[in-house]
Amino acid sequence: MQASQVSAFENNLAELCGKVTSLFPLWVVLAAIGALWQPALFTWLPTSCITYGLALTSELLPRPQPPTFWSTSYTGIICWR
Repeated sequence: MQASQVSAFENNLAELCGKVTSLFPLWVVLAAIGALWQPALFTWLPTSCITYGLALTSELLPRPQPPTFWSTSYTGIICWR
């Protein structure tokens, strides 16, 4: 898609998503404080389901690309360039 075809809404949404994700450390700290303050907020998932929840979450998230100074060899091992 060319830049001229991107709507103002899409630009605003991309900017908002960038700001929200850049504040990820803040969300983690707030969640930790919330867990210490009210543990019941974080006990809704039974212990037996935690592994499945993590597996589902990791499958739904996009895979990050390695930085440019890393390369993947043909064996799939990440090597320093």
